[in-house]
Amino acid sequence: AHHKGTTASKKKKKAKLERVMRSLKRQQRVSSENMGPNSYSPLSRLRDAQ
Repeated sequence: AHHKGTTASKKKKKAKLERVMRSLKRQQRVSSENMGPNSYSPLSRLRDAQ
């Protein structure tokens, strides 16, 4: 009923997109942490204070 190739490539594309988004989010978090605790969020400020 459905073509195996297209669904497989769709899954591959989706997985790649998710991985890219995850790495992007991680980069944003790391860069904001490097900027300084008070420019980021109270959570990182609490962690830095300990």
